[in-house]
Amino acid sequence: MKGNLAEIEIADMVKALSLIGKSGKLALVSDENKGIIYLRQGNVISAEAGELRGEEALYSMALWTTGSFTYDPVMTLVDRNIHIGSESLFIGLSSQVDRYNYLLGRCPSLDARLSVEETVEVGQYSAEQQKLLKLMSKQAVLQDVLGKSPYDKLKSLEVIAKLYTDKAISVSGKASEPVPEEVSPSLETNL
Repeated sequence: MKGNLAEIEIADMVKALSLIGKSGKLALVSDENKGIIYLRQGNVISAEAGELRGEEALYSMALWTTGSFTYDPVMTLVDRNIHIGSESLFIGLSSQVDRYNYLLGRCPSLDARLSVEETVEVGQYSAEQQKLLKLMSKQAVLQDVLGKSPYDKLKSLEVIAKLYTDKAISVSGKASEPVPEEVSPSLETNL
């Protein structure tokens, strides 16, 4: 079975395979990210996404909204790295997706070009905030910031929502608009 992640959410797909008691491997590809979820008789037993393993990998993949998946019913021998029951796992998945969607509502749109306000003193922010401010110093598109961030999407959105609420960053256009040539030299100095 193959499909498109834009048509079915990963959490829904995993729930469906679990409810009907399937065993096998669900391989996922989203942009440059790859992940695998293993099921045995309807139980999610293992997940991998880049460097992430277990529940953390599964929760991270649940936020992928573009890409493709392939389900292979052949079960291979894998080390179990998920030890909680399906019901708890699905509550966690739903919670992650709900939190992500909530934060998306508190941030500019994914195609918004973000810029750091000139009055921002970067040193007053946490190390996490400083890393994301640096990514946005050249008017980066939110979607690109999420892709380049050293943090998972949920963590990145939490930081960006806080920066946006605090008016440390603002929207300077859309991805489809050309980027102005000049970037404030004082901003680059602060970063």
